[in-house]
Amino acid sequence: MKSSILDQMEIMMNKRYQMNFDTIPTKQAISWSEAKEKARKITLKPGWSVFYVRKEGFIDHISIVPASKKSNLNLRETPLLHATAPPIGTGVGPLTNDLFDRSGTRVCPAFEFMEEYKDSQAYKKIFFGPPPTQNTGLITKAGEIAEEIAETGLIDGKPAVFSFGNIPIINRYYVAFFNANNQKAKIKPIKKLHQAVIPLYCGGLVGTIYKKAGITEIPEAEFLRIKGPSSFSIFKWCLDKGTILPGLSWD
Repeated sequence: MKSSILDQMEIMMNKRYQMNFDTIPTKQAISWSEAKEKARKITLKPGWSVFYVRKEGFIDHISIVPASKKSNLNLRETPLLHATAPPIGTGVGPLTNDLFDRSGTRVCPAFEFMEEYKDSQAYKKIFFGPPPTQNTGLITKAGEIAEEIAETGLIDGKPAVFSFGNIPIINRYYVAFFNANNQKAKIKPIKKLHQAVIPLYCGGLVGTIYKKAGITEIPEAEFLRIKGPSSFSIFKWCLDKGTILPGLSWD
């Protein structure tokens, strides 16, 4: 699969954080189909993060587990909250209806997200775990905040679009549509939405939720003029603090 400019940036940032995913324990599946079956037996909890590792060996996405009335939350079937571009998953909030879908807050299980990439080998590992805090009540609160966003599509009363809000100039635009197969995106000016929105990317969404829950020591990635929480900075934080659980990998 062709690498996008964003992929290249993420590869550089992962190298900067010196992450070696081969040293982190995983449950190994011999195929994608077996991985999906094994995922049914892996328990998730509200407020946990889920991290997605590409075959090239870098993290390119993070999602969060919303609170749920269901008691058996598992990696295979549990709907997760993502900040990503349409049409991946199901858009929520006022930016999606029967005529259009521009929402950057989207809901779908982890494997459904990965299957949007038609190259079945796009991803090779997945990790998960709680944020590093001794106060489990804050993790529970993060799950509740994620649930509210998953239901309303609103953050501070505003809908979110998928954009890199921490990058000057770029944060004036959003991704209105993304073809995960060929890595091509339709970019549009935010001002044409004619309403106030929050530009967010995946790490920004999870970082925002954790901060709202009272988890404040969230590291930020810094690169050129980019500064903010990211999938790899949150993963490294969790890994260093010992909250990343044995993941799942497949051939």
